[in-house]
Amino acid sequence: MDTRALTVLMALLMLMKSELIANDEECDLLQYLTIGRNGTIQCSFSEYHAVSWFNIEKDTTLLFYEKGVIPEDGYASDDYDIYPNGSLFIRNVTLEHETMFRVTKVISLSKPIVSYEIRVRTI
Repeated sequence: MDTRALTVLMALLMLMKSELIANDEECDLLQYLTIGRNGTIQCSFSEYHAVSWFNIEKDTTLLFYEKGVIPEDGYASDDYDIYPNGSLFIRNVTLEHETMFRVTKVISLSKPIVSYEIRVRTI
């Protein structure tokens, strides 16, 4: 393999690795919310078909968002909403929100599902 081809191959591998690292950083796995205020569990999804938020400790789906719409049965309660980037909005944070959440995104039917487990601490 000549030097030019090897250089191009190395550049492509570095580019692919940097994209994988960036994708791993879509959600911080430890986040802090202030009790008595509205809060947001931050994620930054650039593309997706659907997103769901789940309270792991209560074994409850909080919100389901598909194609830019929350279906009628997509809310567990009015305490939650979602931003276009996939972040979860929480109205009036309480001590009960100090828990583990799972966010799952579906990019398309042909790509793997991506999930993050996020620990929320209240302050």
